[in-house]
Amino acid sequence: MSARKTFVGLALFLGGILQANASTIDLNSGSVFETVAGGEGTGRGIGFFADSTFSIDFAAIQADLISQSFDVVIYSSTDGHEAGAVLTSASAVLGGTGFGFNAIPINFTFNAGSFYVLNWRPTSGGGNDTWVGPGGSIYYNDSALPVTVGPVTLIDGTAGFNADDFSNVVHPNLQVDLVSGTVPEPSTFGLMLGGIALIALCRRRLS
Repeated sequence: MSARKTFVGLALFLGGILQANASTIDLNSGSVFETVAGGEGTGRGIGFFADSTFSIDFAAIQADLISQSFDVVIYSSTDGHEAGAVLTSASAVLGGTGFGFNAIPINFTFNAGSFYVLNWRPTSGGGNDTWVGPGGSIYYNDSALPVTVGPVTLIDGTAGFNADDFSNVVHPNLQVDLVSGTVPEPSTFGLMLGGIALIALCRRRLS
């Protein structure tokens, strides 16, 4: 293999490592309750603890949404079992496409060592059985919590327009896109440093 091809190959390899650090994270306990149409109330969410600092650029819910405006709201929390002040929110018209993930763009940075609540709700306030279609919404058991997924530890599912009901026993499958805060493993750093050294050597041979 020529030095030029080696250089290009290593550059693509390192680019792949860096791209792999951006990922989606499903915020659920891993213990499926059921997929059901109905009983969604005026909102559904999850309380969690940020184990490390990270940023997102969207939040989504896995459900068959009826087409209308929805909000995603992020609250502060003292313990993951209650919702405090609203930190940020975003809205979008979604639904009418069947069961799947429905995403709302929202940019926010979660700080390590803090609790938060992420809530999904119809903008209008809605009501029971008014924003999920026949394809239903998937729910997971709160009894399997706490669970650590990615940079967070999930604490408790919540219901209600203002995420004020933590007495429920299930939570939805919410998803976020991690756009910063992921750190490569030490072995990955070694590969990157070795690759950079080889690239430098190849460049000297090409010059």
